[in-house]
Amino acid sequence: DTSGAQVSTLPTEADILPGVFSTDVGVEADPLKLPDNGYIWFEVNGITPARDRSLEEVKSQVEERWRDQQIAEKLQAKATALVDKLKAGTPLPEAAAAENAKVGTAADVRRNAANAALSNPAVAAAFTTPKGAVGTAEGRTPAERVVFRVADINVPKIDDANPEGKRIEDTLRNAIGDDLLRQYVAQVERDLGTSINNDALRRVTGGESF
Repeated sequence: DTSGAQVSTLPTEADILPGVFSTDVGVEADPLKLPDNGYIWFEVNGITPARDRSLEEVKSQVEERWRDQQIAEKLQAKATALVDKLKAGTPLPEAAAAENAKVGTAADVRRNAANAALSNPAVAAAFTTPKGAVGTAEGRTPAERVVFRVADINVPKIDDANPEGKRIEDTLRNAIGDDLLRQYVAQVERDLGTSINNDALRRVTGGESF
């Protein structure tokens, strides 16, 4: 709503906001499909023009973000210093003890998957870090920082017969198809000097917007 709070009366099964903000007052908008094959019809009754909020309206948020930013900057500096110590050969438990920080082990860490012991940014950073190397990433909140060492890397065997293997195969196939289509469209635009109605193309191909 106008205060930034979640509107509890909106359906949670589908993201209707993109559809709402793509139409206008008095326009008959297309229905939105739900995961259970149902549909949502909606109508825009009025539009409140966008405006900049006054300082009084956002003062508490500004103060909170400023504090978080200051904490994040100090934590980043401390984390960078810890990384330098680890690279210089200081054992991880010793370096952590000097800063009164907790030490833990995260197992079964998978790319693009949530992990109980690591934040999502730390998982993403770990998969760009070589075995034996150290790195740092934001924790679960801006007021947390993770310093980690990649102890081992296991490359799982992909079995095309199981659901996970099938999912990976379908994801790669769709990604390659989308990439080829983007390249084709770009080449056509360069060769013919024409423009593409991306929304119409998305509808007929069932793909994503370009």
